[in-house]
Amino acid sequence: FFPANPLDILATSTLFVSQIILNGMLAVDSFFFLSGLMVSFFWFKMYKKNARKTNSLRGWIMFYVHRIWRLSPPLFINVLFYTFILKQLIIDSPYNLVEYAWWDKCSWTWWWEILYVHNYADWRNICLGYSWYVDADMQIFLFTPILLLPMAFKPILAFIVASLVLIVSTGLNIFMVYRFHWPVSYRSLLSDIYFSVTNYSFLMYESPSIRCQIYVMGMYIGWMLQRMRRLRMHWVSSHNSLERGSSERASKTERFFTSTFSLLTPLWRAMYSSLSRPAWGLVLSWIVIACWYGYGGPINDVMSASFWIPLGRLTYCGYLSQIPVIMLISSLSKNEVWFSSLLETFTTLTIPIWTVTFLVAAIYSAVFEVTFVKV
Repeated sequence: FFPANPLDILATSTLFVSQIILNGMLAVDSFFFLSGLMVSFFWFKMYKKNARKTNSLRGWIMFYVHRIWRLSPPLFINVLFYTFILKQLIIDSPYNLVEYAWWDKCSWTWWWEILYVHNYADWRNICLGYSWYVDADMQIFLFTPILLLPMAFKPILAFIVASLVLIVSTGLNIFMVYRFHWPVSYRSLLSDIYFSVTNYSFLMYESPSIRCQIYVMGMYIGWMLQRMRRLRMHWVSSHNSLERGSSERASKTERFFTSTFSLLTPLWRAMYSSLSRPAWGLVLSWIVIACWYGYGGPINDVMSASFWIPLGRLTYCGYLSQIPVIMLISSLSKNEVWFSSLLETFTTLTIPIWTVTFLVAAIYSAVFEVTFVKV
């Protein structure tokens, strides 16, 4: 989707709805938080049922095998489709005029994708640009036993290990902001051509050493949910806290766009860059805790609704297929595309893309995900 009037799109950045959309990068941190939460939650669930089997050599081997076997087939198929089929389907479309579309990096870098190391190996020529998340998540997952085992046997040691991880990750974040004079966020970086977006992506945005902050927080919440059956919370405190979580999200959004790179000192840039993710992790933690222990109110009713279950099971394949779907749908137009409004874009592009993505994901999951999980 390459509009002929990009300045009109830029003009909408002052709208409140645009602030929410453009700050969707925090959603990535939400996924890392949930990933850590689910890993520890289900590991301790199995550990409570059969501690000896779960903590055996075979148990740990299957811990890794199940993960790789679960994620790899859909990823491999997506890499093959993107590398050898998708480019042929859009060869006569406007996408062929875009460098990253016709420059076929996948033909010589695809094999890094299947090893889950493309965010490090030959990262300047990454094949699937959005697959960095799978790589980073897998790399963090490989080291989760370092925290899971102390949680099971020595909670104090687990606290020390987690604290060290958070301190090192936060310190590394602060150091890089000072060292490279980076702004507070990825979006701020895009507005200043002086800075290298590629270096920022590699060292900051896509780095597991930075993303592990909120992942570790998620692991602690998953452990807490399995360890504590009940938790007393005053209903006023819980509901007000959920509201404060939303307010904090809104205040972050406002500051994100009202504070430009030139107005913030290096200290404040470093503080925001290094502490915004843990702060968002605290908001997510409070929401999860309040909902799990029965204090979520209407928020819990919505988030626990049964209609989310089938959509939740399609999220991985939906994530993998979203970019090919966007490219294919956008390539259907052979004429200039003009942006008129966010509402028009939402109804004519966003909703169709969502619908097609989940339809494709349903087939994709049934053939290449569920089939292998059942083996």
